[in-house]
Amino acid sequence: MIWVDKLSARTWSILVIAILAFAISGCEGDTGPQGPQGEQGAQGEQGDQGEQGEGTDAVEQALNAANVESCNVCHEGNGAYHQAAYDEAFTSDFELTIDAVTSVGVAAPFTITIDFSVNYLAAPFIADPTNADEWVDGMFFARSQWDATAEMFQLVGAPFSEFAGITGPITSNGGGSYTLTASVDYDINSWDSGAIVGKLSDNEITDTWPDSPTSHFHVYDDLTLDAFEVGVGSLTADYTSLANVEGCEACHGAPYRKHANVQAQVAGAPDFTYCKNCHYDDRTGGHFEWQLEVDDPLAWANDPDSGDATKYAYTADVMNVTHMSHAMHFPYPQSMSNCVTCHDGNLTAILDDSYFAPETCKSCHAVEGVDAWPPGEITGDAGIYYNPKRAPALDYLTTEAGVDSFHDFPNMTTCTQCHGTGGVPGFSDLHTGYDKTVYDATGTTYTALAGVAIDDITISGNLITVDFSSLDDTVNPTLAISFYGWDSKHHIVPAHERDGNSTDCPHSSRPGCNIEWSPTSGRPFFTEDPASIPGDWRVTFDMTGFQPYKTDTLPNLIANGEVTMAEITILPRLTVDGVAVNVDAVSTAFELGTSVIDDNYFAGTDATVDIAKCDGCHENTGVLIHAGRGRYGDSMQACKVCHNPTFDGSHLEMQSRSIDSYVHALHAFQPLDEDDVYNDGNVVDVARNTAHKTHTFPNFTSLSCEGCHNPGTYEVPNQALSMPGVQSPSWTLDDPSARQIGTVPDAVQGAASRACGSCHRAELIKVDAAGDLAAFDAHTAAFGTFVENSPKDADEDGLDEEPVLFGVIDKIMGLFQ
Repeated sequence: MIWVDKLSARTWSILVIAILAFAISGCEGDTGPQGPQGEQGAQGEQGDQGEQGEGTDAVEQALNAANVESCNVCHEGNGAYHQAAYDEAFTSDFELTIDAVTSVGVAAPFTITIDFSVNYLAAPFIADPTNADEWVDGMFFARSQWDATAEMFQLVGAPFSEFAGITGPITSNGGGSYTLTASVDYDINSWDSGAIVGKLSDNEITDTWPDSPTSHFHVYDDLTLDAFEVGVGSLTADYTSLANVEGCEACHGAPYRKHANVQAQVAGAPDFTYCKNCHYDDRTGGHFEWQLEVDDPLAWANDPDSGDATKYAYTADVMNVTHMSHAMHFPYPQSMSNCVTCHDGNLTAILDDSYFAPETCKSCHAVEGVDAWPPGEITGDAGIYYNPKRAPALDYLTTEAGVDSFHDFPNMTTCTQCHGTGGVPGFSDLHTGYDKTVYDATGTTYTALAGVAIDDITISGNLITVDFSSLDDTVNPTLAISFYGWDSKHHIVPAHERDGNSTDCPHSSRPGCNIEWSPTSGRPFFTEDPASIPGDWRVTFDMTGFQPYKTDTLPNLIANGEVTMAEITILPRLTVDGVAVNVDAVSTAFELGTSVIDDNYFAGTDATVDIAKCDGCHENTGVLIHAGRGRYGDSMQACKVCHNPTFDGSHLEMQSRSIDSYVHALHAFQPLDEDDVYNDGNVVDVARNTAHKTHTFPNFTSLSCEGCHNPGTYEVPNQALSMPGVQSPSWTLDDPSARQIGTVPDAVQGAASRACGSCHRAELIKVDAAGDLAAFDAHTAAFGTFVENSPKDADEDGLDEEPVLFGVIDKIMGLFQ
């Protein structure tokens, strides 16, 4: 008998004795005090095993285990907390003003004085600068010198360190006014022009941005900057940057602060002046691994520090470090041909042949690109280490052009000895400044040129008719119709779902017809109107023709009220001169009962995500989602056609394909298809994968919820409006580092576990935190929904019914209707 059985038996014996004693005492009078306890009797024989009660099957057990989530009980307001942790670095109670800068002396050393004032909460900040307990944590004055003759920012003083500046004793003048006095080896009065940039910093934030880089990265609760021009002339008059800070802000947020505290725009000086304090125009560069990474990927993978300092020598000015880091190192797949991103309004200037020099070319292009060339007409198949995200090597370009014998890049000092004259193409001939997948040569987006629109939607019985058009009749459209479940923001039948009709719609891995029409799709339940022509289409969908096997039929779902809204989406494709270009999808919701088009159904004014923020980074840098396939959109609704919670992550392990899970995981830099990376055994891919995981969201932390979201739309999801979903299982990796994360099944999860949890899971997966990941999943199971999904194709009929997933959806969503 096990211990629990012994305890039960003993308890039962005591209870029986007590009942018997009560019964006896109730029949007669007082019998006197209780006698001493007798000895324990011998243990009776084990009784026969009772019959097994009627059990439950695996599906019923899973459904019984699935409950509504209680995440909001403990985590209410956590979204606002995340955003506040980000905003904290961009609000300051302090305000710094440089009042005057003077220099005295006829020879080195020179005495420089900086008079400045500080306000705190809009009142004078009065403190003793010599008392560390009273004074701010940091007071730094950078210096940037402009040489008008050389037209460049030069090194100021010697020796130089990246954090060198003007420091010295600070005295208080009273009333919030202070003076710093320093002895320096340069005379600011002799400069052609320049600026002193002051930075006051206080209370460094070290624990609330845990996913941010650590090298040269410092975030402060209070940061305030000001600039003061010095020298003979005016720096504002002498220097204007050809790059726009707005280009940086499109991805990195505003105000743009490199290293989280080096601000590109400071009042009182031209843009990027502060950056020039370190990245002056004759500084020697040292990040040789950036060039090695694209020039000889295998050498980089084996030893990132093996870059030849002579071969890869470069100037670490703002142009080079920006181009090289984005073109060669950062995992953001930025198109460096999209010069307009950072140089809008200045394309003519920056594409002038005066900038056509090997240094400019090498800032974006590798020279050799060993085994990393793209496929070419002359060079043949792509190299084993080809990375389509990177600019092609210069040797590849000249070989493909048949002019490799004229180019000797290590020894070339200029390109204009040939280019730009005698019919040889100039800089602007080779680079329009516009990514050819986004813009035409004039800078007009193909989205504007195509002009795709939904013109009308009508319903008659079970027939939905959609009229849609395009200004360009060569556009190849896909009409997708999806159906929302329980008035939530997710589809119970997404257009990308396939039905049981494998006869009319065979497929090598997923047979069946989805609710997606294109001119050649041949779906049996779509009919194109005879009057429909390219550029002006009319297509009708018969809802009775779709044969679902995971849900009830569409007419029944509508009749019983589980479906009241449909989403109509046009996914266009366009090819120009053999290149698949980007054209925005369009999408709108349609109320089936009233035939009313609702542009604000979890979109428009009720949108969770500001699509303009997505465009601001992705389209401006040519980082297109499903480039050339029309999967971009005017709202997130277009993404939901495929990225629905009823599909698992596919290319991402332990994630849902739902757009919230997918986007969160990707922007947390969980790698795609990591199983292929390790199991293929390509050491370069493994090294790239490892490097990828060290990066973070372009706003320098994923705590910046409003980097994508509209304000207040990033709290724990409302379960009445957000369906449960399914996440993919873990992968078995041939990982030389012996990954600790074991088998995590394909699992059905709740809305918060899917949306909020995707970011947390991504961070745990990246660092192989197996114990923490298991605890996280156990936590979500204990306080909500996290149960193993039904086996795929359990009855081997070729269909993945998934009764657990759709049973959980029915159970949870039914509670709110």
